[in-house]
Amino acid sequence: MLAEHWADGPSSETPPGHWNVIANTVKNSVGFVRKIGGTGPELDDLEWDVKMYFSLNTAVHDAACAAWSIKRYYDGYRPISAIRYMGGLGQSSNPAGPSYHPSGLPLVADLIEVVTAATAQSGGRHFGLPVGAVAIHTWPGQPANPTTQYSGVKWILATNWLPFQKKSFVTPAFPGYVSGHSTFSRAAAEVLTAITGSPYFPAGLATHQAPANTYLTFEKGPSQSVQLQWATYYDAADQAGQSRLCGGIHVAVDDLTGRRVGSQCGKAAWSLVSQYFDGSIAQSPFAVTIRQLSATQCELKCDTVRGVYYKLQSTADLAEPFVDDPAGFVQCLESPALLVQSFAPPRKFFRYARSLTP
Repeated sequence: MLAEHWADGPSSETPPGHWNVIANTVKNSVGFVRKIGGTGPELDDLEWDVKMYFSLNTAVHDAACAAWSIKRYYDGYRPISAIRYMGGLGQSSNPAGPSYHPSGLPLVADLIEVVTAATAQSGGRHFGLPVGAVAIHTWPGQPANPTTQYSGVKWILATNWLPFQKKSFVTPAFPGYVSGHSTFSRAAAEVLTAITGSPYFPAGLATHQAPANTYLTFEKGPSQSVQLQWATYYDAADQAGQSRLCGGIHVAVDDLTGRRVGSQCGKAAWSLVSQYFDGSIAQSPFAVTIRQLSATQCELKCDTVRGVYYKLQSTADLAEPFVDDPAGFVQCLESPALLVQSFAPPRKFFRYARSLTP
């Protein structure tokens, strides 16, 4: 149930989009008050939506950048690769036993076992599997008709192990460490907590109902109606990460590290966007530096904040007023601002002016 509810694969809103859906539910809750941080004046619908979606999607965008940078740097494995590879080597628990390999799968009674001549016989729990192979008691894959059938669990070869996904699902073309679900979700939880002023869902509880035998699409199920419940945004974020473990998409280190990374992304994003909301971004310090490029040219560099307007001013004499560059105020979309100037006479003094509006 958890694996499918939080899957958000192709043909759905995707994991970051799922948190936009949650944000929609929060703002549409009965009695919800649209106050930034839970204090101050109440905002109208449009202002709240702009600030909420800006904050939330800034955070999950940064979370994506962080998670995928880590994925590419560490190139971590996924369970399907590890289980199939290790199971193909053998078992690593009994050096004196059959199919031993120090890098094989550890044996666990009733879960991971070596097929013997006795267990492979008709009526045996490993019937039909080759003697000496490592077998796992697990979900065997999507049934032929997932609307009316469910697969349950059975003994299969470790080299055929599958995550709980649709038959058409392929292993994502990027490494497992860290979990995108965990990183996205924790970043979103941090922002929703900050912008609403409370870690709790409105009224203290959010729920999602999954009706029996009609909710799942990977196979028929659940066998009885299930209600998911979350008191806080962090509860929902934690469950999103844990769902990837339930589905066999990630391992624990992918989840836990992703949560830590997501927390940093969410807090940092909120720290920045909140300065735009209260206008304090215009008071943040910035510096102008000059660097000689050649005998006739120099480079002016100004630290900028994205979205804020800057203009260059100059004067040949500090006793005289500064004059605006003909370009006037320019909105900076990247940082820093660079400008090459000539040493040709008359030499000048330069400065930058900053404003929230042009």
